[in-house]
Amino acid sequence: MGLLSAASKFGTRFGKNLKNVQPMHIAPDIFFGGLAGFTQPGTWEDKVGMGLLSAGGGALGGVGLRSALPGIRGEGGQMMLDMVGSMGGDLGSQMLIGENLQRLRYGGLTPMEEMQAKNVAMIQQQAVADYLRSKGLAS
Repeated sequence: MGLLSAASKFGTRFGKNLKNVQPMHIAPDIFFGGLAGFTQPGTWEDKVGMGLLSAGGGALGGVGLRSALPGIRGEGGQMMLDMVGSMGGDLGSQMLIGENLQRLRYGGLTPMEEMQAKNVAMIQQQAVADYLRSKGLAS
């Protein structure tokens, strides 16, 4: 089977699976997309964008993996493929698309990375102050 033929068969299966998506397949993607958006630091645009990317990437990842491995049959096998594909699509869309868009928007760091950098600087300052106090060099 050539690459073009395999891609065509995958595309056909992907379209069929996309049309037949069940609520139980995408409900977790929507839930975790909402959670990702809710917990995202930054503006409401950052939160909505990351939530939509998370939910959309998760849903498409689940459908994609089920379409790529049609030989795994049964509801349990299909649900496992959907869960693994959803996790991959969710994380991939957040890391590859969402975070890079935020880096472009904010000039280098995402709001989460900015918050982490501030926390690290604060911990370093506290460690230096504690050390100086322990040696009697500061009050």
